[in-house]
Amino acid sequence: MGKKIACYISGHGFGHAVRSAALLMELALLKPDWRFFINSGAPAFLFERLLALPNTFFRKVSIDFGLFQLDPRTIDFEKTAENLEGLVAG
Repeated sequence: MGKKIACYISGHGFGHAVRSAALLMELALLKPDWRFFINSGAPAFLFERLLALPNTFFRKVSIDFGLFQLDPRTIDFEKTAENLEGLVAG
């Protein structure tokens, strides 16, 4: 039996998830005896092709709080702090 790899991928925006999924897809194809456990708050559909492989597994879980933004340039620091407190408490 091959290695077990736990992957923790940010769900704050889709960029991290999409790039990580592409990398993990190549690795999972090269190492079919390895098992990949993806933990992310990103939607599962971003990993759809990867999850079609028998050696990959997904768990939806919040692992980061991100910045709470009112718009692309305005950060709500109070709401961001609340989100962090909620993540830490959970």
